[in-house]
Amino acid sequence: MAKNRKTPDMNLPVWFDGQNINEALFCEEFLQERRIIFANGAFFTPDGRVTDDLPLRGEIYEKLKFCAVNNIPRKITNILEVLKLEAQEPDFPPEQDRIHVANGTLMLNGTFTEGKPAIVRSRLPIAYKPDAPAPVIWLNFLDGLLHAENIPTLQEFIGYCLIPSNKGQRMMVIKGNGGEGKSQIGAVLSAIFGTNMKDGSIGKISENRFARADLERKGKQSYQGWMFARLLAFSNGDLQALYDRSDGFYRRQLVLTTKEKPVDRADDPDLAEKMKAEAEGIFLWAFEGLQRLVANNFKFTESDRIRENREAVKRDNNNIFDFMESEGYIRRKADASISSKDFYEIYRMWCEENSLAPLKARSFSDAMIANAGRFNLEHCNNITNSAGRRVWGFMGVEAVARPHINGFYDVSPCTYVPENWRE
Repeated sequence: MAKNRKTPDMNLPVWFDGQNINEALFCEEFLQERRIIFANGAFFTPDGRVTDDLPLRGEIYEKLKFCAVNNIPRKITNILEVLKLEAQEPDFPPEQDRIHVANGTLMLNGTFTEGKPAIVRSRLPIAYKPDAPAPVIWLNFLDGLLHAENIPTLQEFIGYCLIPSNKGQRMMVIKGNGGEGKSQIGAVLSAIFGTNMKDGSIGKISENRFARADLERKGKQSYQGWMFARLLAFSNGDLQALYDRSDGFYRRQLVLTTKEKPVDRADDPDLAEKMKAEAEGIFLWAFEGLQRLVANNFKFTESDRIRENREAVKRDNNNIFDFMESEGYIRRKADASISSKDFYEIYRMWCEENSLAPLKARSFSDAMIANAGRFNLEHCNNITNSAGRRVWGFMGVEAVARPHINGFYDVSPCTYVPENWRE
């Protein structure tokens, strides 16, 4: 007979009196046997964050099933709620100087400690093996995919993802025309990061609020947490800002372009699996990039090509830069001025004559304000328009072109009276 089954002559556990279960005493005993804490809305163990509580429920069930109690599933739920209180830690900050791997902990200085003695926020499924062979297939793949001067940047970025830090303040976009095999990188990274990474579409993140990691969970009070998400995107186009027209959105992008796919290249359907077999060597390669990044104070290696790519993306997504460099529409002049309304109408004319989609008036104004320093402009509210009213506008630029919209240009429709109506 199982030792915990209710019988007159058995020693009952301290948390069971033969009829009822004392959840608090159960949790005390459970925590003596199991290393687990509750912080920031989740349980953590030496294997990292508990993303699925079903195994934990299973452990509790194994201890309860020998007790003749009713409604065990509800009892398990109650115990989990008490366990959250009993195992509560007020703060559990991430450790940015180490990487917890399957067989121990690797410090950024290269020292390694075997085992899992402590509870951690996350643990990678990859093992640290300092003598792992070089990832030859992986390196050959990257050599055929990317320009040589950009590979160190990818190495640093993957290494950057190994630790919970956002000091680099960068996202990475690998852009091509399709079919180059760039998405194979994501498949390989899954072997290193496991459940610590999430794949999906950029469109889904921007359009579906339920697809984003949100600390304000449905039906629960919001709380402060540690967020260190890094974005690595594989795309055939550019990332576009929905609202931000400042330089910050583009400055934070590392844009890598792929080489053109050779016409006679024969694709290997098993390439991803072959590279996954080199995961331990790829981890060492990424760790080398991380150490280089840390030594450089989290400043990524950027080739001229990457900087040119970023500038091209900025221009493609925000045509005010080309507008400001155009001729025949405006003239930059230190003692000149123009109202925001006139400025926008000239910009709209430039877009129409160049078959470009104009920004909305507010977006145009915000973009010009954000880049005023770049163009030596000053945004102020003491510009006098042609009607003699003081309005918002810009110092440092004047109109050359004079667009006429329905014959009412620069005249308020509230005060304009056609000549044939006048006495």
